[in-house]
Amino acid sequence: MLRHRAWQMGKYAVVGSALAVTGAWAKPQSHLWCHDAQRRKLTVAELMALKGKRQIVLTTAFDEWTARAAEEAGVDMIVAWGSCQEHSKFVVQAVRRGAPNTLIGTGINPGAYESQENALKLANEMRAAGTDIIYCSGLVPEKFAGLARQHFPCCGHVGYLPVNNTWFGGPRGVGKTGLEAKQVFDDVMALEAAGCIAVEMECVPARVAAEITQRTKMLVFSMGSGPHCDGQFIFSEDLMGTNLGRYPRHSITYANVMADAVGALKQFCRDVASGAYPEAKHCIKIKDDEFAAFLRRVIRIFFDSVVVVDNPNALIRIYPKVLESVCKDAEANPHVYYPWDTGTGDVEVATNHRVATRMAPGIPVRAVCQVHRVSDSLVKVTFLLDASILGSMLHPAFADAFYSKPGGLEAVPYVEELTRFHVFCDGIYADSQEKPSAARARRERRKRQGTVQTPIVPDIVEEEDLSLRCEALRIQLDRFQASEAVGMVWPLSRHSVGCRLIQRALEVTPASFAEQLVMELRGHVKDAASSPHANYVLQKVITQLRPHASSFIAEELLDSGARFARHRFGCRILCRLLEHCTTEGSTQRLISKILEDPSEALELCRHNFGHHVVQLVLERGHPRHKELVLQVLYKDLATNAAHRRASYVVEAALNNCAPQGQYNLLHHLLQPSVLYELSQARYGLYVVKTLLKRPEVDANGMARAIPAVAEIMKKIAANPVDERMG
Repeated sequence: MLRHRAWQMGKYAVVGSALAVTGAWAKPQSHLWCHDAQRRKLTVAELMALKGKRQIVLTTAFDEWTARAAEEAGVDMIVAWGSCQEHSKFVVQAVRRGAPNTLIGTGINPGAYESQENALKLANEMRAAGTDIIYCSGLVPEKFAGLARQHFPCCGHVGYLPVNNTWFGGPRGVGKTGLEAKQVFDDVMALEAAGCIAVEMECVPARVAAEITQRTKMLVFSMGSGPHCDGQFIFSEDLMGTNLGRYPRHSITYANVMADAVGALKQFCRDVASGAYPEAKHCIKIKDDEFAAFLRRVIRIFFDSVVVVDNPNALIRIYPKVLESVCKDAEANPHVYYPWDTGTGDVEVATNHRVATRMAPGIPVRAVCQVHRVSDSLVKVTFLLDASILGSMLHPAFADAFYSKPGGLEAVPYVEELTRFHVFCDGIYADSQEKPSAARARRERRKRQGTVQTPIVPDIVEEEDLSLRCEALRIQLDRFQASEAVGMVWPLSRHSVGCRLIQRALEVTPASFAEQLVMELRGHVKDAASSPHANYVLQKVITQLRPHASSFIAEELLDSGARFARHRFGCRILCRLLEHCTTEGSTQRLISKILEDPSEALELCRHNFGHHVVQLVLERGHPRHKELVLQVLYKDLATNAAHRRASYVVEAALNNCAPQGQYNLLHHLLQPSVLYELSQARYGLYVVKTLLKRPEVDANGMARAIPAVAEIMKKIAANPVDERMG
């Protein structure tokens, strides 16, 4: 059946989609649009009567939009098929909706004709779906006879048959020799005898096709077989430029719909990224009073503690413990808040807090927090502000939102953005019956002893912006645009979610822009290397960017490399530098500085975090650095080999040092006294295990000659698990 692309049906959808995107057609109001009054569906008899009078035009369609284009263009017959019988019915139904007044020929897989009964059943199903002519490629003429007897119009296929491509030796012209041309003629005559009304002739020489057309009563549709047949057949994706594969020599292209579609989609991506789309005209509006009613019904926040901070840009910070998801929603909408009503009846007023603070520079504000106990461990809070002072700071649009309260105070359900009023949540109600955590108990004990003061909140504007931005993008990091990070790289890197956003930006942005972003980390490397969040950003900088772009990290750590090698986060930075920037001069200077003090280097070999750095020095470092590590290990080799952490370093030296260095280590460690000492140590046993696995060590021979080695091998077999981990 024409070109054998049934398995590629997914790609044909691009035809209709692309035409819709480029604006070639306006979307119809319904499937029953109006057609030209002169357009009428041809009958099969009228189609056959066109033989010798004019050229018949055929093309393919696999979706409603392409079928509509074909019908409005005046195509006489549309050919469609699917990857299987059920898919074919779905495709034909879509094509029939798009072209109700055009003949449709539907291809059926030859495998469907396993019996005459099954063939008739499938033909009836396709007719019910909207098919006018049964179209089959590769079917022997005898199979068509049964359908013809039941008055199903059938169309065969001769010449080059893609389903038999392997027998042809690949795509080629068929009938270029006298013998082949006679076989094509015989095939046409056999289809005519079987009752077919038409035949597609593919890739047959033009003169041969012309002679056969004159000698058969059937319609002959040419696909690359010259101009003298009864009709011309070209695939629609070739005509419109949406073919994703190779264009055949006989095809012709009149448009480049694919390029137009790609251009339209690229413009859409650019508009979304720049914020040009959607505009106000694309958005659905809601009245202000209805939006206020909506907010009153959804924003209800419980708090279990109140902490008041004197800050030029903030009124109150409240730290959350319960209903965290609701609090996050509220943080994403800082412009409007609905505090709790003061409440009567079912809630008991536990205490009133009157505090003096500053809402904006130079403007004092009196605030009252009414705390209502809801349960033993939960309270709710209402903020009451003096409107006489605050009113001038609020946007006029919010003036009607105030309502009076006793004592000249007014509760503020709306607070304008410029006031920087924002609610954060964390902490525990002081009278709660909940058992405090161990960490909280330690903090409270230090506070009572006067050793720790209540921390002063950093710039609240910065913290507010960070939380708003990060919380809004916590779920969908893909919405984050790298351009939003400009000027905010260091503050975001310190945030638990912000650090992920920066990492994401470094992954998706071009290298040149990413290198500009990381310049904002200059001067903050030490702080970042010791941060539980920012250290991940430094690691991403090292792994994602070119080595020279991250050289500033090693330069800033140069004077305190050993300290960071022992740090739980800093050691990760040094490991990434050794993995990705070993050849950089700044990295080599940093490692040299770390290893220049032998006592410091020995401490690193035995440190919980430092030994990871020394291991990577042996695996990835410069030969001179490996030699420095060996010299440190030699000072007390037996002790290091038996140490829980340093034993890893000894094993790395055995596997990665220069051959001479490995030989010297083996010579020292294979002494019977040293072997015995290591075998008695809990962790030295694993170094012995590595030694005995070396190809140059005859473990079995040593076991026969030295009884102690045999005992060691038994002990190793009995302890297969490495107990040094953890």
